[in-house]
Amino acid sequence: MRKFLFVIAAALTISFGSIGDAAAQAKKGKNNDEVQVLSNIAVIDIIRIRRDSKAFKSLRKQITGFREQLKKNARNEDANLQKANKELARQRAIITPEAFREERKKFEQRVGNVQKGLQTRWLALREVESKYEVKILEVMQQAALKVAQKKKLILILRNNAIYYWANTLEITDEVLANLNKMLPKVSVPAPKGFSKLSASKKPNKKK
Repeated sequence: MRKFLFVIAAALTISFGSIGDAAAQAKKGKNNDEVQVLSNIAVIDIIRIRRDSKAFKSLRKQITGFREQLKKNARNEDANLQKANKELARQRAIITPEAFREERKKFEQRVGNVQKGLQTRWLALREVESKYEVKILEVMQQAALKVAQKKKLILILRNNAIYYWANTLEITDEVLANLNKMLPKVSVPAPKGFSKLSASKKPNKKK
């Protein structure tokens, strides 16, 4: 994933002393312990954003619909192949060995074509899913940039790249709110070999 503000753990080696005392805020806890919190560094939870954002939920719902199509088609193809195989076994007793070998060859080619077709459609679905994941993440970066500009941040760290952070550094909710506003949903076109998903029916409103 392309990074612009999200910095890996190695970024923590930066010399905070070079930022200057003016960049830090001294805060006192309940036990009067002073905690230095750098006001221009923040932490974000990408996993939660991928889980809770409206756009990612929309993407997952549509991809699930296409996967169900593929599974249904695979079951139908399997049932048809089983019938064809039984018919081939029945014909074995009434046709010549040469004719049977030819029919068997055709059947094996049919199996190969079915497998290839399913694999091609599966790869097409994965490609579409990855493409729209990237699009959502690009908008998420824009959403994070808005927060960074508003708070005058110089670093945004992924929480899984650091061992500990104060809750005051967390900006996940703000980024999530921006992302939901900027991209509430995505519309995924049917990949090659798939049918367009039917729109979900809205419940009738009571009069």
